[in-house]
Amino acid sequence: MRSFPAFLGLILTALATPAYAQKICEQEEATLFICQTDSHDKYLGICAIEDKPGETWSSVQYRFGDGNKAEFVYPARAEDGAKKLFFSHVVRGTIYEVSIRFQSGGYTYLIESFGDDASDPPGQGAAGVTVMNAAGKTVANITCIEKPLIFPSYLRMALACDTQNPHGKAGCVEPPPHEKAVRSKK
Repeated sequence: MRSFPAFLGLILTALATPAYAQKICEQEEATLFICQTDSHDKYLGICAIEDKPGETWSSVQYRFGDGNKAEFVYPARAEDGAKKLFFSHVVRGTIYEVSIRFQSGGYTYLIESFGDDASDPPGQGAAGVTVMNAAGKTVANITCIEKPLIFPSYLRMALACDTQNPHGKAGCVEPPPHEKAVRSKK
């Protein structure tokens, strides 16, 4: 049986890159994550330059905007992105979760993507970004209105490890940690 992230990677690689992918990332950049959001035809994405194919990345940035212009870019210097954007992932039951976290201007941004290998079609998932103030209160929750284009393996290679995730360094390696699904009480 294939590991879920590898399976998800095969599915995502097989998909053609959507036409909007270049609306956030420049032509010379790779799109590591992108989706259209519920915020007035805005897109959120993570772009990077691939230095050594399949191995090393640089100039990584999170971008949010309408496609013609990024309204918010982090970090300002793309060269700092590999140290300022933090990756983690986990499998909970049949759900594969990817998280990217960063802090800017006293706010914490958490980009999350959820894919389910039991869904039809496989990999159908949800994504978005949550913005929290210094007290941890959610001040914005922007949802992707479509399944995101995401390359978890490349994000893992391009970003710093988020050791603040519940699994520490183990939450950043391949294969990701596995947890049993938590059932809700009715």
